[in-house]
Amino acid sequence: MSAPRRRWGRGTDLLLTLGAMAARVVARSLFATWRIEVVAGEEHRREALDRGEPVILCFWHEDLVIFAPWLALRWLGRGLKMTILTSRSKDGELLARLAWSAGFEVVRGSTSRGGSTAFRVLHRSLVKDGLSPVFVPDGPRGPAHVVKTGAIALAQLTGAPIIALGAAARRARRLGSWDRMIVPWFFTRVTFAVGEPLRIPRDLAADQMERERARLQESLDELTRVAEEAV
Repeated sequence: MSAPRRRWGRGTDLLLTLGAMAARVVARSLFATWRIEVVAGEEHRREALDRGEPVILCFWHEDLVIFAPWLALRWLGRGLKMTILTSRSKDGELLARLAWSAGFEVVRGSTSRGGSTAFRVLHRSLVKDGLSPVFVPDGPRGPAHVVKTGAIALAQLTGAPIIALGAAARRARRLGSWDRMIVPWFFTRVTFAVGEPLRIPRDLAADQMERERARLQESLDELTRVAEEAV
């Protein structure tokens, strides 16, 4: 897959490049100071890494800052190849450059614009290239903590299991964005919870999609609760 770049003005391109570099330095610096513990499901993470087969990773949009360095260093850095979906906006371009520089493959698009094309690319990258997609199923614009069905549909078509993830930080700042994104402070305790793989039946009927959507949402909520109680 090619580098996730598109043409911007020279000044904008420079700002995006510098912004991605600065964000990566800050993310790595934060991660290096966190006191991290996987409080539930570490065996599921190890099993996924040992098997080496694609999985579909899901977590809430508000936890993107928490999960980005952990996935890069404790999943991608241990051999699991991953891809993420980012929008074609400037914010999406910044995230794409940051992710690509950390070793992720990047698909450009969103669930609201160009969603079908992006879904096909994610499907092909999982089936043909063995890449594990990372989903924030309440993104890109919410409502927060409400699962959309993209990850479920991909799991149904490919047979890849969904692994839901939860996280919490003892001391953190919440931003004023729609999702109230969480940014943990330096030197704080951060906890992670990894869910048991969820497998979606290939012969899932249309009227059963809501049942599977609710099952994923329940898993994400429960894992977040576990992480918060342990922090």
